[in-house]
Amino acid sequence: MIEPEKEQKKKPLAERLPKISRLSQVILIVGILAIIFIALYMVGAGQAKQQDELRENISMLQRGVSSGTQEEPRDKLQAQIRQIEAETEAARAMFPEPDQLTEIMDRFIKLAKSYDIEVTSTGVTMTQKKLMIGAAEVAYDVYTFSLSLQGMAPNFQNFLLSLDDTVSTSRINQVTIKLALTENERDAATVSIDVYCY
Repeated sequence: MIEPEKEQKKKPLAERLPKISRLSQVILIVGILAIIFIALYMVGAGQAKQQDELRENISMLQRGVSSGTQEEPRDKLQAQIRQIEAETEAARAMFPEPDQLTEIMDRFIKLAKSYDIEVTSTGVTMTQKKLMIGAAEVAYDVYTFSLSLQGMAPNFQNFLLSLDDTVSTSRINQVTIKLALTENERDAATVSIDVYCY
């Protein structure tokens, strides 16, 4: 008769490991503990340096807050804002307002008369343009003044050269000069002037 195999009992882990002497066991335990303590020391030393830096930063911030250095930059910024607002208002003062159209036309007519030019007809049209300044969109009005003139061609040139002195935000858009064919006729011109308003 065949006997069934007996189940072999598994040996505990301690019995399966190779046997080492007491001295080797002590050295092994001391080595493992040394590795653990060295790793912990290095982590602790690194944290101590970081904690010292953070404490120093906190003390500097506390000194800054307590001494009132936060007020100085705010005062400087407010002074800069006031200066920029004043410059903006000065720039706006250069631009004529839309309700000054008749005054602007009167200036053009007076300037033409000062150069012995007769204004035969006038006209005004308005368009609105937009300009991006940074993230803001600024809208402004552009008034186009159309003038029909009669006089002498050199006087037309002098008139056109003097426009900037009359209205500083004006720009000549188009000029057409028709010279007289006979001596008794006067030269004619049509002028289109853009005036930027705010």
